[in-house]
Amino acid sequence: AVLPISMHDYAEALGYCALVDKTMFIADVLDCDAPVMVCCRPEGFGKSMNLSMLKCYLERPDHRRPDRSPFVGTQIWQADGGRYRDEYASYPVIMLDFTAAAARRDADAAAAIRSAVANECARLLPLLAAPDLSRREIRLIERATRGVASDKEIDAALGVLIKLLQAAFDEQVVLLIDDYDAVCPK
Repeated sequence: AVLPISMHDYAEALGYCALVDKTMFIADVLDCDAPVMVCCRPEGFGKSMNLSMLKCYLERPDHRRPDRSPFVGTQIWQADGGRYRDEYASYPVIMLDFTAAAARRDADAAAAIRSAVANECARLLPLLAAPDLSRREIRLIERATRGVASDKEIDAALGVLIKLLQAAFDEQVVLLIDDYDAVCPK
């Protein structure tokens, strides 16, 4: 079997790689009372794969019936009599990935952050179709998606996106950030 070396997408790796069942990481996150968790490990220890797995487990899909097959039979699915199953596919998830910025040593941190926020606005825009959401705020997300938002608008977009997703789903938003240190000032 192929090992997922240099792979970061859990759903993709399931298709053709041998994976060690690390799904109890999801239980650790769900059981944690802290509003923020930071996973600090050296490069190559599976941080990106774990975040991708967490996203795959928690993210509420844009279709009615989520596919449970990626997790049936895993430790998280069986744990504690199946109590974590209620959390499956229940949350809107925003994933900011700075892996590309980490690869470029001279990356502009502000530009990398704005690009990641704009990408997530584009990915999540179809979920913001509820008629009771603020049209002004939806337009800001649309502008970010099209790449015509000002820097000031992009700076506000993440907060607006979180607010809109919470209103649309009536659920807490999960914010995942991969390679967060890539955009921290040296």
